[in-house]
Amino acid sequence: MKNKQRRFKAQRIGKMDSLHDQDPTAFWDIVHKLKDSANIKRDAGISADVWHQHFKSLMTDPQTTETEFDKFVENFIKHDEHTTQSFSELDFKVTVAEVLKVVGRLKNGKAQGLDSIPNEMLKSGKKY
Repeated sequence: MKNKQRRFKAQRIGKMDSLHDQDPTAFWDIVHKLKDSANIKRDAGISADVWHQHFKSLMTDPQTTETEFDKFVENFIKHDEHTTQSFSELDFKVTVAEVLKVVGRLKNGKAQGLDSIPNEMLKSGKKY
């Protein structure tokens, strides 16, 4: 049984290697089918505190106590969240001129984003 599985995997890998160069569309169809059949469960229900505690426990020795630096960082984070205002160029509003400039630079024939709007459609709707 294990030999059969190994041969099957070897054949699948060989087929995918040849498809990758010869027929990329068929290659990606197989990849998507394998991904869909894998039944990967993604749990986004983990809170930030649980992540923080988990990775903090990985980086600390259970026999040591909390250091002054750890206390300083936690105090800084608590203080920073409530009192400090951040300033970033991302806080500015996007202007129509900026959008038009970027849309004009888009290349034709590229893959669509998550919005499924092709670059050609964006460029054809551009105001001049």
